[in-house]
Amino acid sequence: MKFPADRQCDADRDTSKLLSEKPATLNAPVEKPSHRRVGALDGLRALCALAVVGYHMGLPWLSGGLLGVTVFFVLSGYLATDSLAAEFTRRRGTVDLKSYYERRLRRLAPQAIACIVVTLALCTLFNHVLLTKMRPDILPALLMYLNWSKIATNVSYFAAAGLASPLTHYWSLAIEWQFYLIWPPILALLMRHVVPKKKVRVGLIVAAAASVALMAYLYTPGADPSRAYFGTDTRAMSLLVGCWLALVLPLGRASQAPPSPWRMKAELAGLASIGLLLLLMVTTKGYTAFSYYGGVALVSLLAVVAIAALLPTGTIISRVLSVPPLTWIGRRSYALYLWHYPIVLLLTNSNSTVATPWWTYALQLALSLGAADLSYRLIEVPCGQRGFCLGLFQSFWQRLRSRSMMSWVRGHTLAFGLVVVMLATAFIGLLFVPPEQAVGGASEGERLQAASLRKPLVEGVYDVVLIGDSVPLDAYDDLSSAFPYGLIDCKIGRQMSAGIDVLEDYVSQGIVGDEVICCLGSNGALTEGQIEDFVAAAGEGKTIWFVNNRVGDDWQDSNNTLLADFAASHEGVHVVDWHGASAGHDDWFWNDGVHVTPAGAVAYAQTIKDAMGYEAPTTENTTYSTLILGDTVALGACDELASAFPSGAVDCAEGRGVTSASKKFATYIAQGVVGTNVVLAVGNESPLSQDELESFVLSVGDGRTLWLVNDRANAQWQDDNNEILAHVADEHDNVHLIDWHASSQGHNDYFSGDGTNLSTAGAQAYAALISAAINTQGS
Repeated sequence: MKFPADRQCDADRDTSKLLSEKPATLNAPVEKPSHRRVGALDGLRALCALAVVGYHMGLPWLSGGLLGVTVFFVLSGYLATDSLAAEFTRRRGTVDLKSYYERRLRRLAPQAIACIVVTLALCTLFNHVLLTKMRPDILPALLMYLNWSKIATNVSYFAAAGLASPLTHYWSLAIEWQFYLIWPPILALLMRHVVPKKKVRVGLIVAAAASVALMAYLYTPGADPSRAYFGTDTRAMSLLVGCWLALVLPLGRASQAPPSPWRMKAELAGLASIGLLLLLMVTTKGYTAFSYYGGVALVSLLAVVAIAALLPTGTIISRVLSVPPLTWIGRRSYALYLWHYPIVLLLTNSNSTVATPWWTYALQLALSLGAADLSYRLIEVPCGQRGFCLGLFQSFWQRLRSRSMMSWVRGHTLAFGLVVVMLATAFIGLLFVPPEQAVGGASEGERLQAASLRKPLVEGVYDVVLIGDSVPLDAYDDLSSAFPYGLIDCKIGRQMSAGIDVLEDYVSQGIVGDEVICCLGSNGALTEGQIEDFVAAAGEGKTIWFVNNRVGDDWQDSNNTLLADFAASHEGVHVVDWHGASAGHDDWFWNDGVHVTPAGAVAYAQTIKDAMGYEAPTTENTTYSTLILGDTVALGACDELASAFPSGAVDCAEGRGVTSASKKFATYIAQGVVGTNVVLAVGNESPLSQDELESFVLSVGDGRTLWLVNDRANAQWQDDNNEILAHVADEHDNVHLIDWHASSQGHNDYFSGDGTNLSTAGAQAYAALISAAINTQGS
C-alpha cells in the first residue's frame, strides 16, 4: 500500500474550524506555514512496516502482522485530510486538486513502476513460476485497481496455490489511490460550501460504521474472505476514521506540547494503544473471524488513539518512537513495503518441509531494507521534488539534441548498462517466456474440476468416499487405485463449508459407505464447528478420517492441532498424519510446498491407505457398462450423463486431451472396471493427434466399442479434429462417431456465450444424443 507521505507538516495551523467558518477574504495576508516533521509518526510507520514484513516472511510470532496495513490506512486518511484542509486555509478557500494529484502521482508511481520492472526482470531470470503468476497482475497494479481485479477473478489472498503473485501486495496501493481520487474533491466541495464540521464528522462516522457492517456481512466463516479483505468499501472504515481525526485534532494544534494535566493522559493513551496494537499483531491471525467481526475496526480505533497521542511534542512515548533507527525505517516505509514482498518470495524455498533457517530471515530483511534505502534515495526523494521528472526528461532531450548523450553514457556506463539490461530482461519475460505453473508439469486447467460422478457398483454404495481440495486432486489416480470401489471427489480451492455440502448430497443419495475421508484445510482455517458439521453430515456409524495439512501457511498448525484434539475426544474419528509423514521429503512437493509431485502422490495415497488399514473388498460384477472420458464440454453435462448412464462412470476434466484420457483409461483398466462401451469426448480445447487417437483405439481393444464424440468448438482446429475423428471411426469396425457437430447445428441455445461450452438445454441434448447412439447400437 502507499504509506502516508513523508511530507513536511504545518506546526502552527488549526484546521478544526475550517468547515464552520467562512473562507479567508482575498485581502487577508497569507501566512507561510512553519513546517515540522513528526518523528513519532515515522516510528509508528516503522513498527507497522516491520510487522507486515515479518508476516510475509512467515515469522510465527507475527501472525497478525498484516494489521499494520490497517494502521497505514488510518495514517493516510489523517494526513491527506489535514493536508487538504491546510491548503484550503493557505489558498484562501480553494484547493488545487490538479497539483494535489500530481504530488500523489509523483509519490506513488515512480517506485511502483520501478518495482514492477525489477521484479519482472528478476523473475524472468530466476523464477518462471512467479513470473507466470505476476504477469496478469501487471496492468491492474499499474492502473491501481488490483484489489478489484483479485475479487473479480476469484483469486484468494489466503489460498493461492503455493507462492502468491509478487504484485499481490499492490492491492492496498490500489485502495489508497482510489481514496485519493475520490476523497479530495468531496472534502473540497464540503469546505467550499461551509458545511458545519459537526455534520461532516458525523457523516464520516456513519460511513465508517457502514463499512464495518459491510465487512462483517460479506465475511462467511470457513469460506474464502478475499471479498471482505480486498474491497475498497470494506476497507474504507480505516481511512474514514483517519479523516475524522484530522477534523477533530488538526496536526498544527495537536503537535504543540500538551499542558501538564494532559501530558500523563497522552502518555498513557499512547502506551496503551501502541501496546495493544503490537499485542494484536502478535496474537491474532488475519484469516480468523475476529478481524472481520470488528477486529479491523478495533485496530483502526487504536490507531486513531495512537496517532493522537504521538502528535504532541515532548512526551516520553513520542521520544521513544522518534529514535533514529525507527525514523530511518519510517521514512522508507513505502519503499520497504513495495520491495520486501518480491524479495521474500524470491528467497523462499516453498517446497521445504523443514523449518526456515534464521539466516534466510536475516537475508530477506537485509535485502529488503537495502532495496528500500536505494529506492528512497534514488527515486522517492528526487521524484518528490517538484519538476524533477520533467527536468530529467528535458535534460535527456537537450543532451540528445546537442550530441552529448554518448559522453553522458560513458560517464555512467555501469548504471546505464544495468538499466538497459533490466528493461530488456523484463521485456523478454513479459512477452516471450512461456508460462510455468506452480503445480506439476501440466497447466491448472488440465487438473480435474469435478467428481468423477461414477455410479455405485453392485453393493449400491461406495466403500470409501473422499472429499478433498487440490492437494488430493494431484493424487487422484493414486487414490483411485488405492480405493478401487471408492468415490474420490476433489476440487481446486474447496473450503470445508463446500465440502460439507458435497458430503450431504452424497449421503442423501444413499451411496456413502462405512468410511469417509476428509482432505480439506489447505485453503483456509478450520473451525471446530465445521469439523462437527462434517462428522454429523456423514451420519451415525461412519468412521471418519481427517487428513491433516502441510501448507506452509499460518493456519497449518492451528488446523492440525484442532483435528488432533477433536479426534482424541470423539469416537470413530481419526487423523491421518500427512504432515508428519511428509516431513523431510522435499521431493514429494512441487515448488509451492503444498501440492504433490508424482512421488508425493504415491506417498499421499499410501499414507492414507496404511493409516486406515484398508483392503479392497472382493466383489463380482463390478464393471461400468459405459465409461465416458471427456473434456470441458462433457464436464458441463456431467449430471445429465450420469442420469443417462446409471450404471456407468462419467469422468471429465477441463483441458483433457487424448493423452490424459489414455492415462485415465489405463487406471480404470487396471481396476478391472471397464465394461463394453467407452466414450471419448475430447478435442474441444486443443488440436487432436491422429497417432495418439490410434493408440487410444488400440488400448480399448477389439472386445469393446469405442464411441468418438466430435467437436463444436469456436476454434480454428475444429474442422481438422472432426476429420481425424471421422477417419479413425471409418477405419475400425468397433469405433463409431457420434456427430455432436451436426446435431447441434442451428441450436444456438445449446451453448453459452463462447459457442463451445453447454447451456442447460445443450447439456440435456448432448447427453441424450450420446445415450441414443449407444442404446440404438445395443438394440
